[in-house]
Amino acid sequence: MVATQASADNRSAFQQQFENRKPHLPGDAEVRERAMQQLLTTGLPDRKTERWRYTRINSLLKQPLEPAQKPVTTTATERQPLLDELNSGSGAPVLVFQQGYFCAELSRLEGLGEIQFKPLAAALESGAVMLPEAADGRDRAFDQLNTALVADGGWLQLPAGKHPLITIVVLSGSAAETSYWRLLVTAASHCEAELAIVYADSEADQETDVKAYQLNSSIDLDLAPNAQVSLSQLQQQGEQAFQVSSLRANLQRDSSFKSHVLTLGGAISRDDVDINLAEAGAHVEFDGLQLTNGRQHADLHLTLEHAAPNCTSQVSHHGLFGDHGRGVFNGRVHVHPGADGTDSQMSSKNLLLSDRAEIDAKPELEIYADDVKCAHGCTVGDLNRDELFYLRSRGLTEQDARALLLSAFAAASFATLGGHWGEHVANAVTKKMEQLSHE
Repeated sequence: MVATQASADNRSAFQQQFENRKPHLPGDAEVRERAMQQLLTTGLPDRKTERWRYTRINSLLKQPLEPAQKPVTTTATERQPLLDELNSGSGAPVLVFQQGYFCAELSRLEGLGEIQFKPLAAALESGAVMLPEAADGRDRAFDQLNTALVADGGWLQLPAGKHPLITIVVLSGSAAETSYWRLLVTAASHCEAELAIVYADSEADQETDVKAYQLNSSIDLDLAPNAQVSLSQLQQQGEQAFQVSSLRANLQRDSSFKSHVLTLGGAISRDDVDINLAEAGAHVEFDGLQLTNGRQHADLHLTLEHAAPNCTSQVSHHGLFGDHGRGVFNGRVHVHPGADGTDSQMSSKNLLLSDRAEIDAKPELEIYADDVKCAHGCTVGDLNRDELFYLRSRGLTEQDARALLLSAFAAASFATLGGHWGEHVANAVTKKMEQLSHE
């Protein structure tokens, strides 16, 4: 009864937020109304919701945080070193968002070339794009909230041809509030593009008494035939953050999608990745990395829908968990009837660096076609003692030996990321690994 009452109270609070906010929200009001109605009907996930059974968020939802408002000022002095570093690359475009709103003053649009970009609010108001319908079900409540309450974000239309790296910085966490952010991407046929996203708190050094904050982000991608898109997401939120993110990608004939999800920060993080291989010849490569320590909790749910014949997918997940850190990985490959010629490989490799660390790994195959080649595997363990001994015998200290082995293990998840962006990711992972190697 208590849980039911809390859920009802939460829904009432979110409904009131929507009523207060909707007169100022851009785009089709009916899509938002339907999303909010879905939430009111099904409610928020709880311990009985299968896809959320390992991630408890009741304490986070006791008092729903108010949606973030557009910042009055656009300065980001605390995070200027981060912006300067990302801007010091090849002169490629950088798009900056604060509390979910596009910040033109901190962005660099030079180098976009023929790529069309608009802040999401402007794109919705002009009719250039419409908000996609929210996913249904209690386990998709945060997607429904994003659809109902998001006020801004970005819209990218990628034409044919090869394009420079587009770096996107999403800053949140300056107050006890929820930032809603959304990115819509359309890739034309024969397009070659690379997107890199950094999620970070607005303040470089948060005080210990900083209030908790939330980010609800959503990305929708549509790849036309023969399009090639790479998307990397690096999550470096503050210690008090709750981030829930969704990624939905639809792949048409012979298109290729490469995705990296790298989770380093936050108190609790949740990533829902849903990729639909809708037409023949589509190809997906997915790499996930979770690094947690302290009492961090990282949850990754991946679903691959093989809905057409002769599609291929390759999934590689690595997890490193120290102290009381916990990870969740649920990877599901669904091969539809008629999807003959499917080739799907999935692996999940995890290291527990403490007796108190945990990982709940659940790779799944659901196959309804005969002529397929599918496999999955999962390993959980500690560092190899023989390898540690070998490195120690070569003169390395135990701490240096552990750090070397852990770095090599994690690097498999981002080794294909090159250039200035690859260096930035490697440096961020190295800093996190220094914490883990001491545990």
